[in-house]
Amino acid sequence: MPNRIASAPAQTISGEQAASFVRSGMWLDYGVGLGQPDVFDKALGARRDALENVKIRSCLSMRPRAVADDDPGGNHFYLFSL
Repeated sequence: MPNRIASAPAQTISGEQAASFVRSGMWLDYGVGLGQPDVFDKALGARRDALENVKIRSCLSMRPRAVADDDPGGNHFYLFSL
């Protein structure tokens, strides 16, 4: 199988930039245990009013999730713990 070559090198972006790519209705995967995106989670929680029906899968969260703290009624984010 041939290797795929990227057209540009990978770039590091901020949590705010990453959260700006999220649209209403998307599914997101946060990962397991210590491999969860804390900075992205906080930035996504701050975008609560601009989003709805965002579904997030995670497993064994090691910290409280900002999206749950920022949306206690569950009107914008749905968390699924696997």
